[in-house]
Formats: sequence, structure tokens, C-alpha cells
Amino acid sequence: GRHAGATVFPGMILWGARADVGPFAVPGTYTVRITADGATHAQPYTIVRDPRLTNVSDADLQAQFDLAMQVRERTSDANEAVIRIRDYAAQIRERMPNGKSPALSLAGDATLRVLREVEEALYQTKNRSSQDPLNFPIKLNNRLAALRRSIETGDARPTDGAATVFKELSA
Repeated sequence: GRHAGATVFPGMILWGARADVGPFAVPGTYTVRITADGATHAQPYTIVRDPRLTNVSDADLQAQFDLAMQVRERTSDANEAVIRIRDYAAQIRERMPNGKSPALSLAGDATLRVLREVEEALYQTKNRSSQDPLNFPIKLNNRLAALRRSIETGDARPTDGAATVFKELSA
């Protein structure tokens, strides 16, 4: 089973990553709850480590999960910032005086430029199709989501390099 993915927004296109898909659950006992027709039913279940993984401990898988969850949270933060920026920009455009006040129009345009710069640092706004990331550099949210995919490739403790990259992207 997987945990919930990162927050995403409509039209988001990433390269080599799926932010909407969450990290794998670690071995342990869980409870599934189903509610239907006003009744809730709970059933425990256990996830066990693949017995073929003789060189991997549950602690290794927990470390992988912990870092993947941290990366998922930072990806959500970046995506939620894009959502807020787009909302703020829409509100500013809606309230701009349409030429009635040149000073307010200049202030609104300046604010929109700053918001656009921040959004473009977080997300590649030129992406319109799944092939566009080949032509335009990936931005923070894509780098984070791709790092999480890398962390979860295979069943092992995350590398020191993955932790270092996460710290750099989170700074």
C-alpha cells in the first residue's frame, strides 16, 4: 500500500516523477476502515518485508520511508505555493483598475511580475505537454518529486547523496 501523494494542481506536468502517488508503506500492522451506508467497518492487516530482501532491514525501509515522506511534504509545499500564487494573481488582475489609476496599475503589474518569477522558480510554467520538460529546465517541484522517485527506487536505506540533495533543495 501507499500513503497519499503530494498536493498537485490542475495541468501540472512533471518529468520522471508522479507527485500524486505517495510513498510505499513500511512493514507493520495497519487498519483499513470502510464506511458505506452510514456503517464503518475496520479490518487490521499486516505488511511484511519481502523475505527475499536478506540484506535490507525494517529500519532501512523505515529510513527510506521517512525521507520519502519529507520530500513529499516539501513537494506539497511547493505545489501549494503555486496554487496560492495563481489565486493571488487572479485576485490582483480582478481588482486592477483597468487604466483608471496608472499608479495602481503599475503597482499591480509589478506585483504580478514578482509572483510570476516566484511561480517560475517553483514550477516550469512553459510545460503544456508531457514532452515539454525535454525542452525546458525542470524546476523545484519537479526536482523534489524526481528525488522521491529516486529514493524509492529499490528497497534500501536512502543514500547519503539523496539526503544531501534533499537538504540543498529544502534550503
